[in-house]
Amino acid sequence: MRESKAQQEIHAHFGARPGWLVWRHNVASGFLVPEALVKRAVHAFLDDGLAGWRKVVRYMRFGIEGQADLFAVAPWGQFVSIECKSSKGRTREAQEKWRRAVQRAGGIAVIARSVEDVEQALRDAGRKEW
Repeated sequence: MRESKAQQEIHAHFGARPGWLVWRHNVASGFLVPEALVKRAVHAFLDDGLAGWRKVVRYMRFGIEGQADLFAVAPWGQFVSIECKSSKGRTREAQEKWRRAVQRAGGIAVIARSVEDVEQALRDAGRKEW
């Protein structure tokens, strides 16, 4: 199964359950150009190339490297971090670091290829019903 399909199924399954709060949390980066400065940024680029452009725009990072694809708060109030992977997908070191940090903080962190993987992680964490 593709990662995006697994993510959609897990999100839909737990998002439809009473008491669950589930959301997708992207990690991204890019350049921020406030609308009021677009014209100035274009002129700076035309006049001085990238050096001029970088004086006007700001580089922004959103999210934390390695964080999971889906975040959830379970009905009992515990944080659940779900990293979705394809059938052959592997985690990166940053993702393993995130998983360990969530577990140390008392959350449930799971690497999931299916809804069943998340359900098993909940059972392993001592939750019989969700």
